[in-house]
Amino acid sequence: MVYEDDHFLVVDKPAFVASLPAPQHPSNTMANYVKQYLIDEHAESQVVHVVTRLDRDTSGLMMFTKHGFAHSLVDKQLQSKELQKTYVAIASGDMREDMPNHAWIDRPIKRSEDFYMRRVVAPGGKRSLTEYWQAAHGDDATLVKLQLLTGRTHQIRVHFKSIGHPLIGDNLYGEADDLLPRQALHCRQLQFYHPFEEKIITVKSPLPADFRAVLEARHLAYDENTL
Repeated sequence: MVYEDDHFLVVDKPAFVASLPAPQHPSNTMANYVKQYLIDEHAESQVVHVVTRLDRDTSGLMMFTKHGFAHSLVDKQLQSKELQKTYVAIASGDMREDMPNHAWIDRPIKRSEDFYMRRVVAPGGKRSLTEYWQAAHGDDATLVKLQLLTGRTHQIRVHFKSIGHPLIGDNLYGEADDLLPRQALHCRQLQFYHPFEEKIITVKSPLPADFRAVLEARHLAYDENTL
């Protein structure tokens, strides 16, 4: 656990672990682990309340609540964007060549007609808005900090594909990488207003080893305090 009190749980999800059970992975998900933790701790409620989730191959922070009232309160923050998730990603190419240092990607996303798992930027899709900051530049790669202003499936991955800078290691929207067998995407920070303690809570997750390995290999020098 990265953060825990009587109302909230924030956990650091490793890559290659699903957030929720599904037919292809019914067990060994973060929801399963949290359920077992609540059982082991003899929690008053052992119902799993998922607030935020991540793609299976994305690492970083996920939030759960320990009871339904807390879930309803923080879900309102999720809808109003008072609950903020900050991601870091490694995009392919040098974004200084064709993109502003700080900008919003405002492009509609819909399901691809070719493959049910893939999403595309296309007319008729749902409005999707991603804010990014370029944080460091290296060998044919750019480290970016991001915030989602909408929550579409694969939003960051699709948006960066659409601007010509797919995430390194993303074999669904770009190309596989020998050093990183997943997309270079990590949920770095989660910030929310604690309605019971009446204060802002900020939780950070360290960059995982595989992500750091790509940063080093691509000579992406960065200030971790700014991420």
